[in-house]
Amino acid sequence: MSATHATAATRPRRRIARLLLVAALLLVLLTIGLLALFVLTFDPNAYRERLVQTVHERTGRTLVVDRPIGFTLFPRLGIELDDVRLGNAPGFGDEAFAHLRRAELYVDLVALLKRQIKIDALHIEGLSIDLLRDAEGRGNWEDLLSTSPSGDTPAHSTSPPDFELGQVDIVDARLRWRDQTSGAHYEIDPFALELDTLHPGRPAVLGLELTLHDHVHEWTLPLALKARLALEPKDASIVLDELALDTPGGRIEGHIAIRDRALRFDLRAATLALDPLLPPSDDAPTALEDVTVPDLPLAMLRGLDVAGRLGIERLRFKDMEMIDVRLDVDEPAAMEDR
Repeated sequence: MSATHATAATRPRRRIARLLLVAALLLVLLTIGLLALFVLTFDPNAYRERLVQTVHERTGRTLVVDRPIGFTLFPRLGIELDDVRLGNAPGFGDEAFAHLRRAELYVDLVALLKRQIKIDALHIEGLSIDLLRDAEGRGNWEDLLSTSPSGDTPAHSTSPPDFELGQVDIVDARLRWRDQTSGAHYEIDPFALELDTLHPGRPAVLGLELTLHDHVHEWTLPLALKARLALEPKDASIVLDELALDTPGGRIEGHIAIRDRALRFDLRAATLALDPLLPPSDDAPTALEDVTVPDLPLAMLRGLDVAGRLGIERLRFKDMEMIDVRLDVDEPAAMEDR
């Protein structure tokens, strides 16, 4: 074949390649244009009233979003909320049940289109929750636990979508618990949490710090926890490995797992002093069998089977010291509601 014939044969190929290149460029420009149009025209605040109405229809509570909802598309898809309040249950006054100073949620848009949930970052700042049990024994959280979107039985879903949870940080949070039947008044303030990227089957580093206040006895208990957290949606399991809980009475280490409403633990401590872990009072316990657990709302733990063991090499309480103390819960014990 001559050089003239070869050149003529390649011309259509070049023409096709140019057309494909131009088409690809036009597709990219069209995509960018559509995204720009979406950003310029989409207003998340147009759905704010619908969100408020939906919350009221499903819970009977008032949701207040005082500031405009922020929205970002580049470099990542995100929603930003400021100054959000959720009203109390009927009969518990006008004080807000929960208040959120600021929240930022960023997700991977491409992963979302592939039916994958990939949260790049979640930031929660200034979350306050007030739990109250009135004189008749009713809790202002109970209606939320019993509320469902509809009266129909939820349909069995297919396998849950893949998810990945990126950096999570909760700062300056507060939880208050008041019981008018017993006079108890506890508060966790501050509460802070940090979590690295979490994916099913891949544990992430969890860090948590809080201070518990007993306002009746004017007593505080600072706690700090570090662990490797693993979640598995398929069998509804939560596992804390390499757990280290630092308390004023000593460090507790070990493993905790929750699977299908069953809690299993294997914990140990080299030295543990009970006195710094108990609030002072006129009727303070003088023996281990007199130590009681504070009256806290455990409705969410109802029916949870608990079993495991706690080993303490050196336990100190008052003027007593015990060596090689073991607490074994061989048969699962159900947590009862309070």
